[in-house]
Amino acid sequence: MVPFVYMYFRWTQRMSLYYLGTLIMGKMTGKACRIVAMMSMTLSFFLVELIVGYLSNSLALVADSFHMLSDVVALIVGLVSVRVSTESGKPCSCYDHI
Repeated sequence: MVPFVYMYFRWTQRMSLYYLGTLIMGKMTGKACRIVAMMSMTLSFFLVELIVGYLSNSLALVADSFHMLSDVVALIVGLVSVRVSTESGKPCSCYDHI
């Protein structure tokens, strides 16, 4: 069990570093880059806690993993709000004239 967890942790670490590298190289910048990086790390810890919690029959680890899943959902909402806030409004969207 331990080698599997170690290999999975190394894989998630490499994948998060890969995504961080592509994000830093210019696909996303600023707040969106940080949110995606935190989301990938939180999601990887969620999966590790869920797997280890089920293998060790630990209710505390499983409960904490689902708490981390709610954190991932909150980060997704934050990422959507950052994306929406960076879009420019349409020039014809002025509501002061009838």
